[in-house]
Amino acid sequence: MRRTYEQAKNSDGLTPVDIAAIYGQQFKAIKQRQAEDLYLAPFGLNADTLLTHGREYSDRIVDRLADQMQQYEGADVEALVVGGDGVRTQIIHVDHRGRTTDHSAIGFATIGIGSWHARSRLMQSGYVNIVGYSKALTETFAAKKAAETAPGVGNITDAVLVTKDECAPIGEDILGKTLEIHESKVRQVADIELNSVEQMQSHIDNLVKDRDKQYQDGVTYESKSDVA
Repeated sequence: MRRTYEQAKNSDGLTPVDIAAIYGQQFKAIKQRQAEDLYLAPFGLNADTLLTHGREYSDRIVDRLADQMQQYEGADVEALVVGGDGVRTQIIHVDHRGRTTDHSAIGFATIGIGSWHARSRLMQSGYVNIVGYSKALTETFAAKKAAETAPGVGNITDAVLVTKDECAPIGEDILGKTLEIHESKVRQVADIELNSVEQMQSHIDNLVKDRDKQYQDGVTYESKSDVA
């Protein structure tokens, strides 16, 4: 992050896409140094000298080192670069390999251990990049709460409004109301789900009663036929 900031602060007119690319490049450089220290340093090599001095080693060793370098994963780190370029708001995802993906057309992106929970919640809600502020706030807040079901995700929520021209923190008064609305909705959904279960149980109970009655009627009819 520090190197990305240092490189970006000395450049004018950078867009979120540019900053994400810089971050990705810096992250790739860090991972390469880590891989070099892990796999090449024991041989007195680095990525450059592997090409120039690799002939001193067998092809099998060189191929194995090259494969280890390419397969090195390192820390499972991701980042989201979100900002405006004066024309639109951009959402850029940087994955654990330093590759960038533009999610602006989708309207959302998620990272972290609760990513799948949040992403699923946003997809189910039909979230798109043209929703209004109220829906954006309530749905992203609900997605954050869904992410809290993942181990390690805390319940403290910070929120920032990002537009094409600026960004500003969302006040506690609005977040407090958002939490209140969310908790009310959760209770309503829980009541609806409970009612659905009760309706289904009632239907099953009626089916069982009808089956038992039919069985008893059949036994009674057979008994009467035997007596006759």
